[in-house]
Amino acid sequence: MKIPERQAALDALVREYLTDPEPNGRAEQRPPLEASDEEVLALCRKAKNAPKFSALYDVGDTSLHNNDDSRADMSLVRFMAFYTQDFDQLDRLFSNSALAQRLKWKNRRDYRVPTINKVLQELGETYTPPRTPNPTNTPNSTNSPNNANSPNRPRTITAAELMNLEFEPTQWVVPGVLPEGLSLLAGKPKKGKSWMALGMCEAVAAGGVAFGTRSVDQGDTLYLALEDNTKRLQKRLKKVLNGRPAPDRMHLHTVWPRLDEGGAEQLDAWLTEHPEARLVVIDTLAKIRKPASGANVYAEDYSALELLLPLAAKHGVAIVVVHHLRKMAASDPMDEISSSTGLTAGVDGFLILRRTPGSKGPTLFVDGRDIEEPTEYALHWNINTATWTIEGDAEEVHISKERADILLTLNRSPEPMTPKEVSDVMPGATRNSIRYLMWAMLGDGQLVKDGDGRYSPANPTNTTNSTTNRGKADTYQENAAPVRAVRAISGVGQGRHDSPEDNEIIGRVKQALEYGNGPKEALENYRNGDQDIDSVVKAVMHYHARGRDDIERWRAPVIAVVEERATSSAPSASSDEPDDSAGGLGGHLRGIRDKKRAEKRAEKEAQHE
Repeated sequence: MKIPERQAALDALVREYLTDPEPNGRAEQRPPLEASDEEVLALCRKAKNAPKFSALYDVGDTSLHNNDDSRADMSLVRFMAFYTQDFDQLDRLFSNSALAQRLKWKNRRDYRVPTINKVLQELGETYTPPRTPNPTNTPNSTNSPNNANSPNRPRTITAAELMNLEFEPTQWVVPGVLPEGLSLLAGKPKKGKSWMALGMCEAVAAGGVAFGTRSVDQGDTLYLALEDNTKRLQKRLKKVLNGRPAPDRMHLHTVWPRLDEGGAEQLDAWLTEHPEARLVVIDTLAKIRKPASGANVYAEDYSALELLLPLAAKHGVAIVVVHHLRKMAASDPMDEISSSTGLTAGVDGFLILRRTPGSKGPTLFVDGRDIEEPTEYALHWNINTATWTIEGDAEEVHISKERADILLTLNRSPEPMTPKEVSDVMPGATRNSIRYLMWAMLGDGQLVKDGDGRYSPANPTNTTNSTTNRGKADTYQENAAPVRAVRAISGVGQGRHDSPEDNEIIGRVKQALEYGNGPKEALENYRNGDQDIDSVVKAVMHYHARGRDDIERWRAPVIAVVEERATSSAPSASSDEPDDSAGGLGGHLRGIRDKKRAEKRAEKEAQHE
């Protein structure tokens, strides 16, 4: 059955019952000035208060009206109603202004009509055109039919007018990290981006500190945890609070309509009800965007968040949308975001949580339209409170960690070492980078060099000068595993494994971690903070073809072996002597030297022969 068009009847109903009882639903009109749209705008731009008109019409700046959209709308209509009292012309002119780009003006005639009617009813003095001695130019008014399309023409602003406008400075929700506007927070699945978003909301709502170092102003926050239920959300928030009282200004929802199904209007209403709001987090993009049809991927990605941009600008808040990164790494962090370039082009900024191959730890890449220089911060993860801390600029922090690793290696070596020997025992290090860094450390007085080109520490007793060996049980460490912290979280006890079955499992765990590529990779990822201990357990069980039903039985032995390995590889706190055991670093270095010397002796003997 075809539904008949009833828009005209609805408009008549609005004019009759939702506006003042004037003829045709409009205020009594005065004899209009016979002027085109361009002429009316030209008169407004020549008036004494033209800068205020330009701020409203061209920019949509409502700051002069305390950011009250209704007052700003009335003011702009009054500007134009002084020169023309034609209802349709006023509606047409306003609809082409910057203020009219809001959905409220575009889609709600019941708002537009009363606004214009009220201005016309309250209008006092109007513009009287000057008398001209030669009225022969009036036939030019015949061009008015051609001006019917003028509202579709772009409105320009001169450079002088633009420079005379005054704007409020950009507001930072998290200084140096998150400005107001629409931003994407992207990261790989299960890598902590939701924890990061939750932590920012809690910090802003409490007026505390975000990322462990950034003091933030207090304000209302809204966290849309659309992939969680209430129980899981309470558990996560309890961990983030870490004993602190829950802030009253933090609002949470686990259900929200999609943007194209009324979600944008509901968010606009919430922000209007909370004028002191500063941060909105939507977790995740897939739960809020319109389902893609695949017809035009770029256009669909670009329009996915189009309704949120004006909301962020209108209310002066930061809206953060959580999204995922693709599997493949890229030199440009923005190329790692899982989407076409349309999605990245349609937002104001980016926060990308990632760990690049060969890096010393996780980083947060920050860039955007209001950020002068892209910045990549080094991050530290606290496993007990599930919070992220900014340690500083990633390059500077990671270089200092490499220096500390070099000092640790040299301090534990029984003899001075060459850059190549140091790079051989440092995972992920290249010979050239180590050689350059050791040369720089020599110039800084951290190392000394002998006549054979071998290096040793300037302070040989400095065996603990490593930022990567924190010695904290509640943190992810780069070269050591937070076994005690994981045990506390997972509930695994510290009981001994003295039964024959336990001893057999421990033997199998050691075998898997020694010879299995999968378990070794899982252990390395766990030590780097990229995976949890259960990933190591599953890899070990997969190596021995064991089912997941036994995971609880295998978890404690795996943790025991991992703890034993971490203890045996860590430097001794009671002695500065290197570990000369077969499994220690000292013994490993001695073995490398003995092998190299044997090779050189063999080469010399071959030359003499």
